[in-house]
Amino acid sequence: MPGQVSKSRKWSREVIIRYALLQLPELAVVVLALFLIRNWIDVPDWCYIAVPVAFVIKDVVLYHLTWTAYDNSISTNHHRMTGRKGIAVERIAPVGYIEIKGELWKAELADNSVPIEKGSVVCVKDMNGLTLRIIAE
Repeated sequence: MPGQVSKSRKWSREVIIRYALLQLPELAVVVLALFLIRNWIDVPDWCYIAVPVAFVIKDVVLYHLTWTAYDNSISTNHHRMTGRKGIAVERIAPVGYIEIKGELWKAELADNSVPIEKGSVVCVKDMNGLTLRIIAE
């Protein structure tokens, strides 16, 4: 599946930094909201520390579950799809759709070969954005 990550892949420094930087605006809004709320209601002093710390803890816990969404390296995604096998769900001449592990992908012929018929097995040769470049198997 395109979104799956092999067990051998590890977190990279770039992914951790990207994740942390995307969490900073949320933390800033929470801190700002606390200071604005104190004008209308009496907020205990410990809340000014506990609430931001709780948001940081939440981000640390959720990082384990969401880090792959922040790892959008084109070369990594490109590498994951190259060599995969699929089935043509329609005639591909030169563009159509294929199915790989239950997911539909837009595909185009990798070379100027003859059209690929519906039901034929295809192999992913390359990727161009989200369009798979395929050859007949």
